Amino acid sequence: MFELSPTEKINLKTIADTGNKNVSRRAMIILMSEAGQKPENIAAEVDLTVRVVKRWQREFSKERMAIFPGSQESQSRSGAGDHLAEESQIPEMAGQSVEAEVAQVAPVSVKNGGPQEQLSEPVLEAQSAAPDEDQALVEEPINKKKKKAKDLTKKVKKKRAKKEKAAPLPIQAKVGLEPTDSMAEAGRKVLAFHFERMLEHEPGTRVGEDIEELHDMRVATRRMRAAFQVFGDSYTKKSVKPLLQGLKKTGRALGPVRDLDVFIEKLHQYQRTLAESEQDKLQPLLDMLQTQRDKARKIMIKHLDSRDYRKFKKSLGTFVNTEGLGAAPVKLGDNPEPNQLRHVGPMLIYDTYAEVRAYETVLDGAPISTLHQLRITCKGLRYTLECLEEVLGSEASQVITETKIMQDHLGDLNDAEVAAGIIKKFLKKFAAQQKQLPLEAQQSPEQIEAYLYAKQNERHELLVSFSAAWDRFNRREFRKLLARSVSVL
Repeated sequence: MFELSPTEKINLKTIADTGNKNVSRRAMIILMSEAGQKPENIAAEVDLTVRVVKRWQREFSKERMAIFPGSQESQSRSGAGDHLAEESQIPEMAGQSVEAEVAQVAPVSVKNGGPQEQLSEPVLEAQSAAPDEDQALVEEPINKKKKKAKDLTKKVKKKRAKKEKAAPLPIQAKVGLEPTDSMAEAGRKVLAFHFERMLEHEPGTRVGEDIEELHDMRVATRRMRAAFQVFGDSYTKKSVKPLLQGLKKTGRALGPVRDLDVFIEKLHQYQRTLAESEQDKLQPLLDMLQTQRDKARKIMIKHLDSRDYRKFKKSLGTFVNTEGLGAAPVKLGDNPEPNQLRHVGPMLIYDTYAEVRAYETVLDGAPISTLHQLRITCKGLRYTLECLEEVLGSEASQVITETKIMQDHLGDLNDAEVAAGIIKKFLKKFAAQQKQLPLEAQQSPEQIEAYLYAKQNERHELLVSFSAAWDRFNRREFRKLLARSVSVL
């Protein structure tokens, strides 16, 4: 895209390694662009949108190092701060970090030999302010007296230290459970594991180019809600109530978009089975779904940009990083109550399994609403097993797989039922709209009706085959596997 001079490369690498978070990401964009990386890959790497990446590529092409605060070029341009104001106004950036331009002090030369561009101390030492709490600091004039600069730097350091204390744990491949963990500590580990994954997939969810990013983020929020169901009694109600509220709000924001993604993807799959001349006849339904998705995405982005969501992330980050925070008191001594994972885990698993098995008394001729509740209960069993899998026997993997097969069968049934209902409503509205048009302009609902019949047929087949799926899940061999997986505790 553009060539960098040796001097620019050295300074960009220095900024990327030592600059504040936002300036560092800007430097990474330029370095990765020069290396031939695609904007999509760069965006994923630096946790920004593709649009913002392309914007900084354009800015660098025009202004070079002047886009970095503290460089000689930026110091010679009075408009250097304009970039920050523009970036904060970009919809995709709303609610994300605002670059903190703290007061300039004497420039420091980069010691890599040869004539170098001068980078200010704030850039090199990354004295950045926290996004929202430090807005007042961001707006401080750059050229103040040295005393004000010193005081400001102290404030920034204090704010940064406070923020870093509540920073999320590094992403880990395993939860790290031990059988001797207290229930509160085990829950904290599980929550930290999925909290990191929620944060990991948030940038991709915001961009919206890969629907699996949203799926993975939504799964992470669901796993955390499940973790609170498993470990919730180990914490005080006061400590977990706002966290659960935050998870519920986030789940409600993500859910409609993900559900529509699934609906649209399945409709596209069906569309590809039709003759090319017939595929366009599904377009009115696709247009309606896409319109609904666009509206749902706006609501989702509004939530992700909200102060409540930022506050929730900060609170949850502090909770999962502070051992013992919010833990309920435990009775110890000569008459202790069960508190370790190895003592409480088996009971939790068998309690949720009992809730699933209880449905066998009402499944004969059960309505879809009952099967929907069974699906939710199966999901609870699966999530409980997955929460504790690291301390269970090797059989746990097969138990989880069998539970997922049952859950997926019921999930497909639920999806077909919901889809049929949506299509029926659409056809009714579509027919009314067509009546308002001249006869020659009216469109046939034939293929949309055919898709409705396909969904109704899918629902029927899943209902008919449910009995066999349940018998497989509810067999003695499954219970033996479950027992062996739990017995290691």
